[in-house]
Amino acid sequence: MRRRAPVLETILQALEAATPEAKRSLRVTKTALGRLKVDTLRSLLDELGDDSRGTKEALVGRLLRIAGAEDEQARQQAAEMAAAQRQEGVKEG
Repeated sequence: MRRRAPVLETILQALEAATPEAKRSLRVTKTALGRLKVDTLRSLLDELGDDSRGTKEALVGRLLRIAGAEDEQARQQAAEMAAAQRQEGVKEG
């Protein structure tokens, strides 16, 4: 199972707290974030060290941007690790 990045984990925890009936596989989407109250969105952004001012739409967009960047970074790291492992396999073989 793939380990989620800390930022995504923080956002998912907030989504789960707001919608307890949701399953753990909840994804960070515009719709899901839109269900959160503005105060919750601002608290999340404060916790993540980002600007928490603006309209609800701006806050949701900011969180999506942060989550997307964090997810992309995690994907790049995983790809680099896989490439390094393949390289080690070639050297040993």
